[in-house]
Amino acid sequence: MNPGQTRILWAFVAGLLVTQCVSIGFSHNPPNQGIRVFMSPKNEPGSMAMVRLSVYDATEHRYINNVKFETTVIARSTRMGSQSGVTTDGFLDQRIRMPVQGPAELEVWARWDSDQQRIGIPLALGTPDEQVTFSPVWRSLGAEDPADARTYPPPPGSRRPRIIAFPDAGWVVRNHSNDVVLQLVDETTAPGAGWSIRFDGKEAQTDGAGFARLTMPQPLHRGRYRLELKGPEATEWTPRELWLHNPPAELAILPTQRQVQPGEELELKLRSDRRSGRYALRIHHGGQWTNTLFANVKDKTGTVRLVAPERATWLTVTWAADHLSRGRRRARAAVRVGDAPWPSDVDDELAHPATPLGWEALLRRIEPRRIRPPLRADTVIQRQGRIQAQHQRRRAWGLLAYDILASGLILWLMLLVYRGHVARKQRFLQHAEEENNFDDADVSNWRLVGTAGALLGLLLLLYSIGYLLAHMQWSY
Repeated sequence: MNPGQTRILWAFVAGLLVTQCVSIGFSHNPPNQGIRVFMSPKNEPGSMAMVRLSVYDATEHRYINNVKFETTVIARSTRMGSQSGVTTDGFLDQRIRMPVQGPAELEVWARWDSDQQRIGIPLALGTPDEQVTFSPVWRSLGAEDPADARTYPPPPGSRRPRIIAFPDAGWVVRNHSNDVVLQLVDETTAPGAGWSIRFDGKEAQTDGAGFARLTMPQPLHRGRYRLELKGPEATEWTPRELWLHNPPAELAILPTQRQVQPGEELELKLRSDRRSGRYALRIHHGGQWTNTLFANVKDKTGTVRLVAPERATWLTVTWAADHLSRGRRRARAAVRVGDAPWPSDVDDELAHPATPLGWEALLRRIEPRRIRPPLRADTVIQRQGRIQAQHQRRRAWGLLAYDILASGLILWLMLLVYRGHVARKQRFLQHAEEENNFDDADVSNWRLVGTAGALLGLLLLLYSIGYLLAHMQWSY
């Protein structure tokens, strides 16, 4: 090839390399960051509601700090006021006033680094559903066998009466005594009053419904307690065993009263296995997240005082270390305010208690349905879809440019080969005329066909390389 053709060849090669570099650059995923808003799905008109704001980086799987948020409640096209703040530890909690009438929307602006996003969340106004449930059995039920505490009611045993336990909290802190209400159950004859239950030298008498109260140490995971029973007419104690399934937790929230009247003051006792600490407690009135209180724990104990809402509902208090916590890093408690309706899944045997201890046993089995506030808005998935669509369009254009350059290169090479073949035939013909020997003037076309086939194979190879590089993910 002459210098001009060499320059053309290198220009094609450079174009192919540039298009592939562009395709590889577009295959890297940029940071996918989006707004996440946590709040109750339905709120009382005119009430105060909590909102948790955050920006989540789905690429690095973390919440971003120093994000400036601005929220505005818009009701009937009227802006009711704005609040602003900056995220700390990845989150920002705001308390906003709900409008009296709808339709309403919560407008959220987030600004960080060189990016900003906006999202509008429709506000559903009305009385939220009661988010309480009859607690799962294995968290607060005792039985006479290690396997019995996972079923309710426990299977009938040969020793009667059976013992059912209702601890003070479903998840209790380690190394603390546990206030337990015990119930004696017999399918043939109701035990009633007059029975005595003894544990570690402490004795308690059953009431008319067979309930009694004892204070027992907390087992680490599931513990065996040695009890003693004595009937109304018995003179000797009968040894019995009780198994409790109560996994330990870092914090226990213990209301001093499980049922209060609207507007009444309520005290909560906190017990922690940490010497000192600070906990963010979420307060829910029914199904609405209304406030967040920060409670300090000193010498493993603390106290929080609340005022019950002015309407009949369930007041629930929850704590979770973060949005991914499982096991011992969460706590909950529920208090009945007034004549709030019972959850629909209350067990029939406890639905109509006849004694104060029976009421307490029932209330101990009611717990919040949800520990963390629900996720109301998440733009991460939407942004991820838009980013992928943009990448696909850009990679498609890059692949098209690469294919055009590759096709042009091969066509140009085939043209050069054909021109060389024609020039070779002319030289052979001219030489034959000069020598007057036309037997050697015939030039075979198979060489041209083989070269063209090799160039077409090279074109297919270039197409394959371009497709693979355009669809390969170069980032994790």
